[in-house]
Amino acid sequence: EQAQRIATQLIEQGHATRAVLGASVLNESRVLGAQIAGVEQGGPAQEAGLPEDAVVTKLDDRNIESGDALVAAVRSHSPGDKVTLTYSTRGQGEEKTVEVTLGEGE
Repeated sequence: EQAQRIATQLIEQGHATRAVLGASVLNESRVLGAQIAGVEQGGPAQEAGLPEDAVVTKLDDRNIESGDALVAAVRSHSPGDKVTLTYSTRGQGEEKTVEVTLGEGE
């Protein structure tokens, strides 16, 4: 999906964009999910209220088992797509959800 979208953009526009969450992740093998390491000021994750200590376990209906899995899931979407993230925070076992409108990066 991502390759087809990028190829089409390159042909039609001469450049390609990608969806971004506006957050950095850690790849820790001891954590099941994507540990959010930082949230970009004014980015989509911050605007949606995703906290820096979140561990994302789902993007829509797709299970997220690592930071790399979250990056791949985000990149499978287009800028402007709305996705639902399921996450928990350290010290709180309660799962929460937040809707994020993905931003655009190059």
